[in-house]
Amino acid sequence: MPDWIAHLMFGTILSFLLGIKGEKRIIFLISNLMPDFLRFPIFITEFLNQDLLSEFISYPINESSHSIIGVLALASFISIFFEESLEPLESGLIKHQLNSNKSGFKFKLHKFQSIWQTKIESPFFLLFLGGLFHLFLDSFMWPWAGGINWLYPLDFAIFRWSFKLWWPSSFDAIILLFPIFLISLILKTLFHFYKVKKNSKF
Repeated sequence: MPDWIAHLMFGTILSFLLGIKGEKRIIFLISNLMPDFLRFPIFITEFLNQDLLSEFISYPINESSHSIIGVLALASFISIFFEESLEPLESGLIKHQLNSNKSGFKFKLHKFQSIWQTKIESPFFLLFLGGLFHLFLDSFMWPWAGGINWLYPLDFAIFRWSFKLWWPSSFDAIILLFPIFLISLILKTLFHFYKVKKNSKF
């Protein structure tokens, strides 16, 4: 797996791009680590030098958590501990935009924004989305067991993806993502100050 720092940086970049803010961003960042929560049995069985348990219990659990079905199951379970919906941050603004732009491309864009804002009010959706992005980042690793098995337990080569870009648990992912992470932070900060300055004029 890439270092958790890489997953958090990737999740932060995505949260800026996707407009995920506040408590929603926290849930989304948690979900970007979620599939690795079930890696701990591997560490325990390897520490105890229990090869049989590793082969038949720990590794299958880890592989299933790194699949679409596993992410779906984890998102369903973890979402139980959150409210069914989160407070929308910009619903009033979007409704105003929808009412004032009822034609052409702008209306379609604002309609999409409205649907998106509704979707990210669901903790389950945020957890599931972040889990998928975790798998996406993991699929850039040099393949362990042939790559990420997206449709586990279906074990066909066509369902295993790996772009073979970096070794697992290395700093390669952090080094590659850091410039993008830094640029996104700078742009986010500049945009924040621009909005503050613009609002102060009124």
